[in-house]
Amino acid sequence: MRRYLVIFLYILGFSVPYLINSNHSLYTFLYTSGLIDYLDNYLKIGRTVLVDTLTIFVIWSFITALIFLLSKAGKDVFESFIHDFRKVTSEKYKLNATRILVIFTSLFSCLSVFGYVIFKIYRGEAISNSPVVFLFIIATLLSAFLLLDISKKIRILSIRGIDIVITVFLIVLCILTLGFNLRFPKEMVADEAASWETVRHILRGEYKADIFSYGYYGYPAFNVFVQAGLLRLLHFTDKGIEGWRFTAVPMAALAVVGVYFLTRNLFNKKIAVLSSLLLLVNPYFMILSRISFPTNQSIIPPLYTVLFAHVGVTLDSLFYISLAGIFSGLGYYVYPSAKISVIIGVLILLYYLFTQKSKRGNLTISLVYLFSFILTATPVILSGWVYKANEGNRIYQSSVLSVDFLKSVYPNVSKDQLTSFYPLRLIGDKYRVYFHPIAIPFAIRNVIVSIVSLFQAEPIYDLNFRSSIGGTEWGFAIFTGFLAVLYRLVKGREKTKYILILIWFSVSMIILGGIFGAAQFWRLEPILPILAIFSGIGLYPLYICLRKLTKGYSGVFIFSAFIAFLLSVSMYRYFKLMRIPYSEEKEFEWDLSYAVNDAKKNDMVYYIYDIKEGIKYGGGILFNYMHLDDSRYASIPINEVENILKRTPTGKIFFYYLKDYNNLTNKLTDYHGQDDKLYISRSKKDNSILYYRYSRE
Repeated sequence: MRRYLVIFLYILGFSVPYLINSNHSLYTFLYTSGLIDYLDNYLKIGRTVLVDTLTIFVIWSFITALIFLLSKAGKDVFESFIHDFRKVTSEKYKLNATRILVIFTSLFSCLSVFGYVIFKIYRGEAISNSPVVFLFIIATLLSAFLLLDISKKIRILSIRGIDIVITVFLIVLCILTLGFNLRFPKEMVADEAASWETVRHILRGEYKADIFSYGYYGYPAFNVFVQAGLLRLLHFTDKGIEGWRFTAVPMAALAVVGVYFLTRNLFNKKIAVLSSLLLLVNPYFMILSRISFPTNQSIIPPLYTVLFAHVGVTLDSLFYISLAGIFSGLGYYVYPSAKISVIIGVLILLYYLFTQKSKRGNLTISLVYLFSFILTATPVILSGWVYKANEGNRIYQSSVLSVDFLKSVYPNVSKDQLTSFYPLRLIGDKYRVYFHPIAIPFAIRNVIVSIVSLFQAEPIYDLNFRSSIGGTEWGFAIFTGFLAVLYRLVKGREKTKYILILIWFSVSMIILGGIFGAAQFWRLEPILPILAIFSGIGLYPLYICLRKLTKGYSGVFIFSAFIAFLLSVSMYRYFKLMRIPYSEEKEFEWDLSYAVNDAKKNDMVYYIYDIKEGIKYGGGILFNYMHLDDSRYASIPINEVENILKRTPTGKIFFYYLKDYNNLTNKLTDYHGQDDKLYISRSKKDNSILYYRYSRE
């Protein structure tokens, strides 16, 4: 009977967001209370959202308490939370002359090539075969530490056959699920078009930048090199856009597998499988994989920093500690929100080093991590200093550290006041930001808005175009798992693993607060793994109850059906969120005056690119902030207009800003013909393009 009650409570918990209504007494009480007015005055997210959230929070707290009470009585919740690593025996180093020579040669080669890279970047020269050079630095560094671990007889791999089977299963499921979803919708959004066009330049050998530079939109070019490499590896170079989109699947699979191994090491295989599956069926995880923008890769550095830091300290392995430092450094090569990797890595190592003594020595562990991080991150950081105009801090324009952004939020505060506190000089004078005390309450408000969104049946879209990661149907599982972690942290003896994931979640508040730009869901992907782990912990009691209730594997099949149901709901939400309303009968109008003015000031090329029926999305701006006189960066010279038109057989170019504007307009009209209904209006002041309109009959 008790297990039936637990199952019923789970069903009730998942249904709560859809059951609340204005007739509910608790709902009415909260809506009319002064607390709602006070919170709304501070948070500015709407009374209805606040009432819904508080109502759900109160009901969820009551249901979760009942689940804990019933499950704990039957020892269902925490019976398999305890997971002990095998104690690794270590001996003194036994290094013969050959191993000493190999280790010395590896480190010398690594530092020599690293010095060559730094010298070339400082001189402003592009590095040929930069991906190979980068991989050589990483490989020689890891080989030296691997030999040191082998000399100390540390077991590097502890993967069993069942782990391999589960890993293959998760990868195949990623390919089948995401590989299908990535095909729809057929249109491209602006960011996709920019990334795809840059990858094409790399595949044709026309991209003059290297892997340490900054590319389109001012973001690191690393992500497009990864996509181009995957296209060549998978032999998808002739598959067009669908093949290019498939490059997001290996990154997604890497994230799902990483969640599995991290959760397996911390808890057990059952929670690990649950967490990895819940990450895979998250609709926002699908969307960010679909877009194939650098956000798809930003999930990797924080996740693997946590994984390798934990394994490295547990096994006393310099190899894994070095991997943790490398992945922390990779946080500087992808979307800026992944920079929290180094913060997470440092905090985890500090916690371990203060709570347990390493046989290698705490100083040695710290130096290996720092050394690996410096070798990885320094080239791209230095590249940002040398090429300030192309530095990737544009994201801070919408950060709570931005003076202009805070001025729009607090119009009564002058710009002089905002710049009188704690200047934080980012790379490039254009992106100089300041920390002002008024940013603290605004950042707290952003954190609350993002967390509140997890309790909603639909995602929240609030001020400043901030869209949340909420609206997941298993928000109740996240809520329950988070409370379970807090409970075990207070009552349990083995606290390390719970502190580990809470450090990760706490550091994520930096992103939720808007430090790395507006807290939009495509910038929050580094947080998704920890939410998936909370979900796995929260759903684990349901799995135990179903299995024990059926006294066999019937409960496993029932639970699998539940996961399949979540997957179907996620796919529905995926298609719902990716669909943008469009009417064939309406004219679409897009204001391009800002693009023209920006291009004229900086002598840059701008054009709107459309693929297939991408006009539904308004096209996209490609090669943003690319200066024509900088030969190190990919750009589109003026004399390549005809070539561009020829190599987009499935697309259309709707807008181009060049010095010979009149001549180009005639070429566009001649190329596309009058049937396309392409209208270009000019500004009355300076004869530049003001906007374009496109319609179909």
